[in-house]
Amino acid sequence: MSDPNTDLEPLGWDYEWSRAFADATEESPGLIPARVSMETKLNYLVWTQDAELPAKITGKLLHDTKRDPLLRPKVGDWVAVSLIEEGTRAQIRRLVPRRSQLTRKVPGRRNEAQV
Repeated sequence: MSDPNTDLEPLGWDYEWSRAFADATEESPGLIPARVSMETKLNYLVWTQDAELPAKITGKLLHDTKRDPLLRPKVGDWVAVSLIEEGTRAQIRRLVPRRSQLTRKVPGRRNEAQV
């Protein structure tokens, strides 16, 4: 039997991402991997193995990342999602830990980082 996530390989999915996803979702069965392809404030588009879907971050994840916005999903991140509305939308429930990131100072006078 083949790995059901092999359709994600063109998006960069590999064995290491598979392990990181399993670790991030160990206590949350039923979540599937997706890659963030667009972000506007709290609205996202994510690629699953089957389709590109509109997505929103859950209230819990939003609350958990309020003090550190760098922990919110950004374009290129792998996330764990649940499908809703008969698979036509997704809810982002977890961020799979990044391997790397590019950051810069936010515009203006604040001394904060931005992914």
